[in-house]
Amino acid sequence: MSHHEPESNEVDKNADETEITIRPRGFNIVWGNDTRYWQLPEKNKETEVAELKQVSWLEITGSVDVKAGKTYAIEFQVSMKPDAFGW
Repeated sequence: MSHHEPESNEVDKNADETEITIRPRGFNIVWGNDTRYWQLPEKNKETEVAELKQVSWLEITGSVDVKAGKTYAIEFQVSMKPDAFGW
């Protein structure tokens, strides 16, 4: 299958679980295993980014267990190269 399935060891939580980080390999990325569309980082690479090379369908999902009754903020870091187009 050409989709990248999330890897559970790619999710980090701090000691009191107030901050959760999902690294690129922790997401379910549609067409993520197709190198025409995505370049995923090597496992345990210090600088971890997923590079989208070509877009025909963009779908990225992920999930983590959280505590009921708490408020959470969700943040994505997205950057584009100077020659990026289509956004």
